[in-house]
Amino acid sequence: QRPDDEAAWFYHAAYLDQLLKEHMTLKRSGQQQPEPSAQVKRAQPNAGVCPFDLKKLVTFTVRGYLEALHRGTKRIHFILNRVLQLAWDCSELDFHQQEAASEIATYAATTQPWMWYVVL
Repeated sequence: QRPDDEAAWFYHAAYLDQLLKEHMTLKRSGQQQPEPSAQVKRAQPNAGVCPFDLKKLVTFTVRGYLEALHRGTKRIHFILNRVLQLAWDCSELDFHQQEAASEIATYAATTQPWMWYVVL
């Protein structure tokens, strides 16, 4: 069962967002994977390998933010600004833009129009 708490959805999405930002930064710089430090390499021999399905990471990040928004509007400005920024970054980098757009479209029917006015 999913939690009904806005904060739980928000903080989970923010955690996923941080992981996503790292991979988007790498894509911008042209690297494939982060170069792990020597200490990390010794502790984890496969530290440079991405353990995430990036397509699902984009989907779950956007979904988490929008689910938090449907459970309360305490963080509305941050959530909607970040969702718009993620959509822009995905489009600009050609980084699973279809998944981000389809996830936003899924929630568009239930999102009140006035919510978007506060960020536009």
